[in-house]
Amino acid sequence: MEKETFTISLRVVHPTEAHQTIIQSLGLEPEFAYTAGKPRANPKGQVLGGVNKCTYCTFTLLAKQPGDFTEGVKQILPLLAPHRCYLKKLTNEGGRAELFVGVFVEETTGFTLGVGEMSELADLSLELSVEFYY
Repeated sequence: MEKETFTISLRVVHPTEAHQTIIQSLGLEPEFAYTAGKPRANPKGQVLGGVNKCTYCTFTLLAKQPGDFTEGVKQILPLLAPHRCYLKKLTNEGGRAELFVGVFVEETTGFTLGVGEMSELADLSLELSVEFYY
């Protein structure tokens, strides 16, 4: 049995861009999305009061699977490469995009992300966020 599993999502935050525009530009199916200035609601659509302070979208890129997540990152980067200009545009406008990795472990673990992958992340204007769950 694998001792480590992981998931990878793309999270996009922007101060003003409509979530529909982000979804259309990336051509991905969102897990959850909302737009700045619109009424706040939970994922089931129940209104919470107030308005969203920013636009937010999250897209599952790799569902939970066994292995080393750095291999998953290597797999994802070429899929996001065609969106380089759009991701840079979002960042230049005060937004941010990140690969969010959830790593599920049973014991102590670590990882090394190579220079090539770090360079590709930077070139795509992507941050890397990793959370470990025991």
